[in-house]
Amino acid sequence: MTIAEAYSKYAKLAKEKDIYSMDVRRLLVHYEHLRDQLDVITEGKREMQNLPAFEEGMKRLLNDEPVEYIIGEAEFLTRKLKVDRRVLIPRLETEELVATFSERIGDYFNPRNMLAVADIGTGSGCIAIAVKDSFPNFFVYASDVSSDALEVAKENLAGSGEEITPLLGDALEPFIKSGRKLDVIISNPPYITEGEYVQPSVTNFEPESALLFKEDDNVYQKILSRLDEVKKGPIVLFFEISPELVDYLNKLMVKYLKDYSYEFMEDSNGFVRFLVIDVN
Repeated sequence: MTIAEAYSKYAKLAKEKDIYSMDVRRLLVHYEHLRDQLDVITEGKREMQNLPAFEEGMKRLLNDEPVEYIIGEAEFLTRKLKVDRRVLIPRLETEELVATFSERIGDYFNPRNMLAVADIGTGSGCIAIAVKDSFPNFFVYASDVSSDALEVAKENLAGSGEEITPLLGDALEPFIKSGRKLDVIISNPPYITEGEYVQPSVTNFEPESALLFKEDDNVYQKILSRLDEVKKGPIVLFFEISPELVDYLNKLMVKYLKDYSYEFMEDSNGFVRFLVIDVN
């Protein structure tokens, strides 16, 4: 079977299950060691060299497993990062969160300063690495409550060539315990609320602890309630959120913060997806 024949056969099967043909091409690139997806076309007449492995990967894909877990990596901005079922797969919305951070940080601080920035709930480490890539002078921390997730992050941090400090612990606890003070917090916490529709490829494979919001036990509340214990002076927070949490987050800010301003911002799809809080 040639690469073109394999693609034709499995792209049809993928379409029947509403799976992107791009994901089939990504599997072909991975298993046939192609340079990129264009090679699926240009190398189409070549005989498959790893057909059994590719077909096993396709079985997993047709069973709704995310292609990123099958090939073991995900693209995030300019990086390719290791991912597996211990961590959430980085998404476009989180790239937008980093873009918002990069565009807005100069509104609050001189970005030439050596700011202390914490990526809380780092997962794969994607946010921390992207921040350090854009601002090499920042002191960047990557923390997670999950030791399994932090092991994945450590691999990506080490592979990035950037100097980023990993910390194990829940929300602000590792910073409070170590006496570290912060200028900026950036976080993509679990925010899927009860009743929100989520694709089976997400709920069946990605870690529940990184997905589901709990009103009585969540990262937003844990950060805002103890913010005074980590802030040097003024501190700015960049959160990724669900549109369903706007009222809840407003109440949290009123309850725990005093001298502050905030802005809810939409993502590229027009959903309220980010919250920026400036606390004096």
